[in-house]
Amino acid sequence: MPKNLIGQTTGVKAYIMDGANYQMISKSTAANILSVTKPTGQADTQATGLVSFGKDPNDSAEQLKGVGVYSTPYCWKVDAGLFNTLTGNCGLTSAATATPAVSTAQREMALVNAIEINWALPYDIPNDRTEANIICKTEQEAAANSDVAADVFAKDPLRIHQSSMIAKGWGKGNCFYLGVAGDYQTPGQHRFRCSNIGKLTKGANLQLAFQYTISNAGKVFTAGDKDTATNNIVTLVAKTLSCELKINTYTDAKTSGNANNWYTSKFTTKVDGDGQASNFGHH
Repeated sequence: MPKNLIGQTTGVKAYIMDGANYQMISKSTAANILSVTKPTGQADTQATGLVSFGKDPNDSAEQLKGVGVYSTPYCWKVDAGLFNTLTGNCGLTSAATATPAVSTAQREMALVNAIEINWALPYDIPNDRTEANIICKTEQEAAANSDVAADVFAKDPLRIHQSSMIAKGWGKGNCFYLGVAGDYQTPGQHRFRCSNIGKLTKGANLQLAFQYTISNAGKVFTAGDKDTATNNIVTLVAKTLSCELKINTYTDAKTSGNANNWYTSKFTTKVDGDGQASNFGHH
């Protein structure tokens, strides 16, 4: 039986044989289709993550202790007047009294983070040119020239340290960081791939870890009336970090046109505590 026909059908010939004389008695035209269906049970809840000291950034109790994914801090420019005796990893290019005060990636010392993501596989996946692809991304800062690829890619807040990548549990495959996808119309798609991984068994823990930075470029601070919700807090660009895993098998060739998807699951967590009780990153 073909192993790689999820959501497809294939014609087969069915015969009724005389077991004693090994002669064909009749040929069936009714039983000529086998339908292969994708197993059920995949869910985003199977994707979990760990950050500082092995803590879960999606655990509400840990969030109140400051556990989470953070971008590079936003602080005042050295010569801003109000804090002209201080130095730091400031990204601000405008005066402290500007409305709004804005930041840029050219004036920062990036905060390096690390994350480990685990996918708990709910069912077996066969060995049939099996390949896993992971795309990690965050929200993008708008580019002034949205039709110029270099300008668009430069606005991506996320930077992944290629040499820091560690992968475990991906069968016999080799895993790589492939950089950012080349389509500037959907920018910020950081790609990981594990190819020729063979059969994956139910209960396998598929793990990916890497170091990264999230820029403070594009953050905005507006001073003013305390009763205005957007005043006196840092307005973020990157609000979530997500990594989506897709495991595919292939038929005659490894092209997107004949990939059969066996499993999809996405890990998502907040950046800088956005929308959480702590809201750490807004202060």
